[in-house]
Amino acid sequence: MAKGNTNKMAFYLIPLGIAVNFVLGQIVQLLKLPVYFDAVGTMVVGALCGPVYSIITALVIGCLLSITHPSNLLYLGNYFAVGLTAGLVASWGWFKNIGKTVVYGLIIGLICGLLGSIVTVSVYGGYTASPTGVITGFIVKTFNLGLFAANTISEGLSDVVDKIPSAIIMLIAVRSIPNRFLLKLPYGNKYIPEDPQ
Repeated sequence: MAKGNTNKMAFYLIPLGIAVNFVLGQIVQLLKLPVYFDAVGTMVVGALCGPVYSIITALVIGCLLSITHPSNLLYLGNYFAVGLTAGLVASWGWFKNIGKTVVYGLIIGLICGLLGSIVTVSVYGGYTASPTGVITGFIVKTFNLGLFAANTISEGLSDVVDKIPSAIIMLIAVRSIPNRFLLKLPYGNKYIPEDPQ
């Protein structure tokens, strides 16, 4: 398929990725689960289309979610990090392998934990009305750690618990896509083990 057509298909995938992020994020909020799952769609777009498309997906969903939760705007760096890294590691072929996919979830979880902690400590003084805020307080009192270190640990744990399952869900979704559709996407051929002809 011509490059122009694959790029067009990639742009069509962005709204789908945004919708997946939004729906999963809303379900998690309604059920009050200790995860976010608002990055699965971004990871899928990154895996199939590369970093430019996944960054667009990530920033748009971050802005959309900030309509009901304005504090999300402060954490746009996290969304950007997921979009950038998902596309990059896909270009390296990581998402063809469950082990590397889990490692990616761990790494991006730690990165998001650090980035989120910088915002939380700078803007909110290190504590928020969330489970991570409670964990931060527990770590500070129990282990006598500084607020930034405690917050980084609590947010890192929270993000790792979120991002590893998100990455696994992404891999399952990508593997379920038929070869004829994968061939229409910029990185789709990475997930076709042999020539479909």
